[in-house]
This record gives sequence, C-alpha cells and structure tokens, in this order.
Amino acid sequence: LIGIVGLAAWLTQREVEKSGSKQLAMLSRCAIRLIALLEVVCDAALTKERGAGMVVTSVNVSALISQVFSTLNRARNSLNHLIKRKEVAFLNTVPSSLPAVEADAGRLYKLFYHLVENALKFTTRGHVRIDGRAS
Repeated sequence: LIGIVGLAAWLTQREVEKSGSKQLAMLSRCAIRLIALLEVVCDAALTKERGAGMVVTSVNVSALISQVFSTLNRARNSLNHLIKRKEVAFLNTVPSSLPAVEADAGRLYKLFYHLVENALKFTTRGHVRIDGRAS
C-alpha cells in the first residue's frame, strides 16, 4: 500500500492527462485510508491478544501535545504538500503545569494526532488551537 501511495504521488507529479491525475489522487487517498484501517485492525488484534492491551502509565499531557504539535508542523500529505496551510495559525496553549494523566501514551498520542490532523486538513484560514486545563 505504501508503494501504491508513492507511485501514485510520483505519477501525479509527471505530466498526466487531467482525468488521469484525478484518478491517481483518488488511488492515493484510498491507499492511505486502507493503511489507516490496517492500523486499526492491527491495534484491535493486539488488544485481543494482550487482554486489555493497554499499557497505562503516567503521561505528561503537555509534553505529549508538544510532540504532536512538532510532528504536525512538518507533516506532509500523500502529494508531499504540508498539511498545515500558511493561512492557518497552529497554536499550542497547553500549560506545562497541567497535571499528568494515567493513560496509554501511544493511544493518547494517536488520538490527539488524528484529531488535530483532521482540524488542520479541514481548516482553510484562521487558527487551530490546542488547549487544556485540569478540572
């Protein structure tokens, strides 16, 4: 699937008829969705294999969000374009004083990553802000 995504991106960058380039972009998007689906299936299989499947530890939410912020600031889509548009400000206002939470760090990272990634993909102007507070 990763090869299909790469090949479709490479072919899209070459001179291809308009109708062909639309089909290549669709092929690439479908392959990316299949990769995400496979990740979900693998996670479910691991969860079933390990019982609960979660490794619960104390997680510094502020540090985790900083990692998500850093990764998404330079993340690229299947056509090698930055996910974050120039017209969109990306603000991390999670206080470093936020208390740690008991969670599976990997799953919490994935949750925030996908949530913020979708916000960046579908925001054309303005800002996407990540904030947090204890209650």
